Amino acid sequence: MGHITLLFTTLYLVIVGTSRFEPVYRVLSFLALGTVLLIVSLVFTRLKKRKNEGTMEVPTPGN
Repeated sequence: MGHITLLFTTLYLVIVGTSRFEPVYRVLSFLALGTVLLIVSLVFTRLKKRKNEGTMEVPTPGN
């Protein structure tokens, strides 16, 4: 549900931001959106890396 909300927000900002906002607000809104998307990407990457490290099997000696 969070991903869908982020997708709808992005689509709304692209549609409304390119047609209705003044240039200053347009630039600020795209910078804010880019920052949020970058942070979300980094958080999910770290969570996925942490999850993959926890599921790796530890080799046992002699096998």
